[in-house]
Amino acid sequence: GANSFGQLGLGDTSDSFLPQQVIGFPDQQVIKAISGGGGHTVATTVSGEIYVCGQNSDGQLGLNHTCDVTHFTLCTAIVNLHVSKVACGWNFTIILTNNGELLSCGSNNFSQLGRSGEGSSSVPRPVDVCKKIVVDVAAGLRHALAITDDRRLFQWGTGIASHAKRFVQKNSVPVIFTAKEPSPVQDTGELYVWGRNQHGQLLHQDLFVLQPWKVGDHFFLGEKIRAVWSGWSHLLAKTESGKLFSGEEELLSAWPSLEIGRGSNRRHEWASQRGSNTGPDSLLNQLLPGGLWIGAQSSNKRRFVIFLGME
Repeated sequence: GANSFGQLGLGDTSDSFLPQQVIGFPDQQVIKAISGGGGHTVATTVSGEIYVCGQNSDGQLGLNHTCDVTHFTLCTAIVNLHVSKVACGWNFTIILTNNGELLSCGSNNFSQLGRSGEGSSSVPRPVDVCKKIVVDVAAGLRHALAITDDRRLFQWGTGIASHAKRFVQKNSVPVIFTAKEPSPVQDTGELYVWGRNQHGQLLHQDLFVLQPWKVGDHFFLGEKIRAVWSGWSHLLAKTESGKLFSGEEELLSAWPSLEIGRGSNRRHEWASQRGSNTGPDSLLNQLLPGGLWIGAQSSNKRRFVIFLGME
């Protein structure tokens, strides 16, 4: 992929057209998760440390300087904390520890660090989420979201309407969510969406949905939702039976079930069956959304890419 800032961690800034193994990862650490921003990458280890590389013009790597880094480098500012999850925005980073603390670094031009009125920060600093314990976090282009242990959803930054509430105090209890268009999945398997809707991906008539809006069960053939992912202009939802539904550009009235391996170059003509003998197993275990594409891993461990959104 693109490597203009060294975000691939290969020691240079040359783009790579084929996957390359990162040789000599620091301290032989075992990686449990990777998060990517606009030009930076953060790897979280099983021991709770984070290694960073790539663009650092706003201090988003948390290394107490603003120089780009082409090798994965330990973020020493938080070595005494155990990191459980990292969410990268375009040029900022949100860090969640195992005891529910939230920290952030990078650009704060749109208050995306959760500290209004402050400038950028090149070291991770605490985010006060109303003195609550955070259990999950996500980041979009210029905004972030956090779920607390008392089942409240907080949001801050830009990408949310300027007059939208800082947090939602409805009866809804999100347990899974993503951040390009915030899309929580409730215990009941219902899907609520809000935010930008220029491509109809939220299945709503308004171009911007200001409050959480429940997507009708009929869009999913009456099945409960168990997971949801988003890209730049599309959403994907996985039901309890393993069906995959898409909501993306030009799909203004329905989210048809995707037939993996048979798609169409016309976005509104995805088949309604579940998989085919010629394609990968349609029971998907993991999806990794990009701006205009979705990387997927099926239950038989085969990996493939679904291209969705703008052509």
